[in-house]
Order: sequence, then structure tokens, then C-alpha cells
Amino acid sequence: MFKHIVLWAAAVGWMILAAATGAYAQEQYEPENSWRYRDGVPIYDDSVPELLWSDLCSEEAVPYNSYRAEDPAARNTIQHYGIDVSYHQGKIDWQRVKDSGVEFAILRCGIGSEYDGVGENKQDDAYWEYNASECERLGIPYGVYLYSYATTAEMAASEARHTLNLLSGHHPRLPVFLDLEQLDSNDRPIASNEMFGTIAQTWCDIVSAAGYRVGIYSYTSFFNNYLTDPRFENPNWYRWVADYTGSCTYKGRYEMWQSSNKGIIPGIDSYVDTNIWYGTYPPTSMFRLYNPNSGEHFYTGSEEEMGYLASLGWQYEGIAWNAPVDSGTPVHRLCNPNTGDHHYTMSLEEVEMLRAAGWIYEGVAWNSDGTVPQYRLYNPNAQTGIHHYTSSTQERDHLASLGWRTEGIGWYGMS
Repeated sequence: MFKHIVLWAAAVGWMILAAATGAYAQEQYEPENSWRYRDGVPIYDDSVPELLWSDLCSEEAVPYNSYRAEDPAARNTIQHYGIDVSYHQGKIDWQRVKDSGVEFAILRCGIGSEYDGVGENKQDDAYWEYNASECERLGIPYGVYLYSYATTAEMAASEARHTLNLLSGHHPRLPVFLDLEQLDSNDRPIASNEMFGTIAQTWCDIVSAAGYRVGIYSYTSFFNNYLTDPRFENPNWYRWVADYTGSCTYKGRYEMWQSSNKGIIPGIDSYVDTNIWYGTYPPTSMFRLYNPNSGEHFYTGSEEEMGYLASLGWQYEGIAWNAPVDSGTPVHRLCNPNTGDHHYTMSLEEVEMLRAAGWIYEGVAWNSDGTVPQYRLYNPNAQTGIHHYTSSTQERDHLASLGWRTEGIGWYGMS
């Protein structure tokens, strides 16, 4: 009797596992199908003209009626021109892309869930790591997107985990987007309007909790007809809208418009999607590193510089604050050639005084803006690492108790 119960339980377990595996396998091997793809192959509509990159940048982007920028005029005057890419574009010559004037890129990291994470079953974009490392090496601001197949909250959570696994070690300046556009075999949406809201909420909650800015990508008619759940009005979710009609006809708020899928750009051997980011970029993360040999703390917004210093033995201590990209007061960086120590200041008078004393001016390191003070302290006993900067009042007060002198606020960051 016991043997029969065990066999029955095992059979039921295998049936449940097979059913679950089958559901995931259907997602795993199902190609992209939407208004932009048919069986995983991009669709290029004859009604959409080819667009030379030089022509895009010479045109005035069409403004729209709703925007995130605090200054209404900024939405119509500050525009950044970029592209989004995946393995469909093949191996890209990113130096030529940058030289052509591309200001940012959105990179596909993968599709769907990760599953067992073994071999070819991983649904990572074949060029994700290459594209991300090249953008970091060349200082091209980039964001990320994952193409979604999710039809349930559980699948959305799996896709969020897949996204975070791929983002490990990377620090995109622009948001991470969930691409919602997949259709079933009858060209119908794969989820209800309410379920799309649940999918987006689940994915965005998990990815944003890991410290990333998040957003939703789709096209005008999909937003209008299917992404209508009230949760899509979350002001913390960026919105990226595709519309190839010559202007973006979507009437809601959006930060980025995908204007064409037939862009022609030096360095890319196929058509590429072109995009316009309206207004200022989100603030950039400023990285903090520590040299255990000299005691100096170093601050930079460059992933390339951060990675290089880490390879030399500097210890990465995380994101110190966020700095604006397009606004604010410049913070200048100088280096003492005798000690290797660095100094940061908004004061041009201090810059000139240090240059006269032999310090080397290294340019504007970042901008000061926002409401988060970055406190400046001075160690009168140190030869290197004599200044320290922090937004933590607890760290400031602790150093002051050890003999460091507080020197007020060095600059401001953004929350």
C-alpha cells in the first residue's frame, strides 16, 4: 500500500513538474512576435523611410504636452539623440558610433526568464556583455531593456531576477526598461490589461528595490489599448514610447520616443532603432573608492575609471551620491603630482590657488545641484587623503570626533 502511495505521489509530482516545465519551455523557445517582430525577425515596414543619423540630429524633435522636467521649457529645448540595440545589430563598432554623435544607447540584456542558467538555455542577449562593456569603456551613457514574455506575476518575478543577474557589475546611467509588446499566435496580447499592470508592478518593484531606475517600453497603440491599468501612471516609472508615424502621437507622459527602426549609423551594419530623450538625463551615480595604501578616497562618475582603479587594488565602496548631468554648478578636480592626492571644489579661487601651488587641474568632475549636502572634512595630520567628502551626517560626526575638521558643505547632490 505504502509503495503504491509513493508511486502515485511521484507520478503526480512529475506531472506537476512537467506541466510547469512545459509552460516555461513554451516561453523559453517562443520567438519575439509583436508589431515589430515576426518569429523573432525584425519587421521593416515600407511606409517607414530610412533615417540617416545626420538627418535625425539636424531636425527639431517634436515636443509634446506632458513631461517630467520641472521647467516646461526644458522639455522642448533639451533633447538627447540615441539608439537601442540587441543581437540583431551584430557586433557594433562603438567608437564609430560615438564619433558619429550618438549621445546614449539602450541595450537589450536578454529576453524572458533565466531558467536553469546553463549553457544555451540562458536567454541572455548574445551581445549584451560586449555592448555594455564598450559603452562603459567609451563613456557612452546607456540604459537597458528586457523583452518580456510574462503572463503571470511569477513569470514577471523570474524575469526580474534574470534582469538583475545580467546587470550584476554594471551601473547604467539611464533606466532599466521592461519591454511589453509580445502577442500570441493570434496576434492578441498575451495578458489582460489588469495582468499587465501586475506584471509591470512585480518586475518594477524587484528591479527598483535593487537600486535601479525602472521604466516601461511599448508602442502607442499598445499603451493606449492594453497598458491602461492605473499602476502604469506610477510617476517613478519612466515611459518609452515607439511611434514611427513621424511624430509621437501618444498623449500621456513619456521621457523617450523611439522614432524609427530604420536608422542608418556609422559603425552598425544593419538598421537600428533611433530614439530621442526629452529633457535632462536622470542624475548619474558617483562612485566612491578607497586606497588602502594611501588612505585616500576617490570619487568618479566614470565606470571605466572606477574599474581601472579597482584593478589596481582600490576598494569600491558603492555609490556615494547622484549628480546631475545637464545642470548645476561645476565641481572641479585637481591632483597633487607629488602625493597623488585629489581635491574637489566648486571654488574657482581655490582652483587657482592650488594650481599656483603646483596642483594639476583635471577638469570638471561633475556638477553640484539638488538638496543633499556633501560635507567636506579635513585631516590636519594626514599627508594624503587629507580631505574627505560624505553625505552621511553620522560619518561626518564620527570623523570630527577623531580630530577631522569640518569645513562645511562641499557641494550638493540629488536624491
